[in-house]
Amino acid sequence: MTPAHEAPRSPENLLQTLGLTEANPVLDEIARDLATRAGAPYGMVNVFTADGTQFFAGLHADSDVPQIGRTMPGDHGYCPEVAHRQRALVLHDVYMHPRFRGNPVVDSIGIRTYAGVPLIDPGSGQVFGTVCFVGPVALPEDTSTANLELLKEVRARLMGLLYPQADTRAPQH
Repeated sequence: MTPAHEAPRSPENLLQTLGLTEANPVLDEIARDLATRAGAPYGMVNVFTADGTQFFAGLHADSDVPQIGRTMPGDHGYCPEVAHRQRALVLHDVYMHPRFRGNPVVDSIGIRTYAGVPLIDPGSGQVFGTVCFVGPVALPEDTSTANLELLKEVRARLMGLLYPQADTRAPQH
């Protein structure tokens, strides 16, 4: 993964410069670590391609849950909402939120909890992806703050790998 310093750039150039156009074992490990620490069966480092598809450059799914591929339509899941709002989204129980309970991933793999934060290019301010975890069991509401802090920590580690020369400590929501 090489640092990216020029801005602005097209989504495909950004992803290519950051080395996020194909599956990456380092990012798979970050996704596994996130899922393990969150107590969730799925962890992802998700990027948005130029055609609007979501690509999981880092992916972990426990062996006892439905397996998913590395791509997903751009309107499925909750990461597009995180990208749109450019802020974290922590849903300890998606059924508690009428807007989110009808999402296709609820039906296809039984998602009941979601937590994700945006990945923002520090040079351009462009959201290029998310770091998230999902699971089939609702979590207690009092876990939301701890899960948000975990996501921010993992995002900071990831951004340090993607942008080793940049100061990525600026607040990202």
